[in-house]
Amino acid sequence: MQAEVAKEYADKQIGLSDHDCLKAGTAMLFPYDSPGEYCYWMKDMNFAIDMVWLDSNKKIITIISNVKPESYPEKSFCPSSPAQYVVEVNAGLSKQLGWDINTQFSF
Repeated sequence: MQAEVAKEYADKQIGLSDHDCLKAGTAMLFPYDSPGEYCYWMKDMNFAIDMVWLDSNKKIITIISNVKPESYPEKSFCPSSPAQYVVEVNAGLSKQLGWDINTQFSF
């Protein structure tokens, strides 16, 4: 899987909101310098996604599936414990790939 990496603060703020969709087999990765409670919302989004939080060892700690654009502004989505990475993929892809809590990522 290929990932677009949002390294800069401004890129993290925009995220996927300037995309009409994610191409098949792609993701957006949000890396952080240290673990924290990085919460996300669906401001200006055009399509549903799965949000996946990874710990500092790159293991999944939280998955929130099929997050819809209509959830904004009422809801924001946060990890169950401190995370260092967030991965966003098309809605349903995390289940399709068999991702679950403790799935190990390598990048």
